[in-house]
Amino acid sequence: QHETLWDSAAKELGMLLEAFGQHTFALTEWSVDQLNSDELIRVGIYADSNQSFIPALEHFRKAIAKDSSDVAPYLEMAKIYNRYKDPAAIENLSYAPAQTSEVKTELAKAHFLQGNIDEAVTLVDQVLKESPDLRSAQLLDLQLRHAQGDTSVLGEAELLQAQYPIWPAALVFLLELYGSKQDWGKGNQLITRAMSFNNQNAELWYQYAVYSRAWSLSEDAGFGAIKAIELTPDPKRRVQIQREFEVEIIEAIDKSKRPFISEG
Repeated sequence: QHETLWDSAAKELGMLLEAFGQHTFALTEWSVDQLNSDELIRVGIYADSNQSFIPALEHFRKAIAKDSSDVAPYLEMAKIYNRYKDPAAIENLSYAPAQTSEVKTELAKAHFLQGNIDEAVTLVDQVLKESPDLRSAQLLDLQLRHAQGDTSVLGEAELLQAQYPIWPAALVFLLELYGSKQDWGKGNQLITRAMSFNNQNAELWYQYAVYSRAWSLSEDAGFGAIKAIELTPDPKRRVQIQREFEVEIIEAIDKSKRPFISEG
């Protein structure tokens, strides 16, 4: 029994080391070159969680090479591509062995990110008929309707966020809606709650910067922008945030360099 537990622990450690790019050390724990498809997918997910996207994609491809009948690696790869707004997500999902509701939703998101609104709407409508409770499809439906000028989505977005109170994607979308209506008070309350349980999300920090600027809190806006840049994996997005909050970032950095002078 103890040997079985030890083997499991050694394999898990080997997989984690492999995900972190430590192949040589991983081999000292387990024969990671002999991992099966499910295990390769887990290594890919571990690597993705560490923002090591190229190794993650490599392991998902290896998983497909071992078992092309599993939808999971195609779906995980598409999520990475969509994070970077890479149109490769569309082609990638076209090879998926089954068009599940999750696959269709991720494909709809890919089309939305590439500006193919009609294709995205068609897919989301299909998903909501098949799986009406799939939260990712519910959110994407609201985002698509908002992009098409539907002004009635706010109430539904509030209900969705209340149903999933710690889901970052729903939080960020609701903050965007409040911002578009300049309802800075509600947005500020939402950010305060969100930051109390998740202060490692780049887009939440970006919204913190947006709302701080709206309240004329330049230093806070700069700090929020700096945190968003630190946590954002996409280089293009980092540049975008830096340019948008250039003045506030400079002010925040300048403030941090000033010596503290006691008023007493």
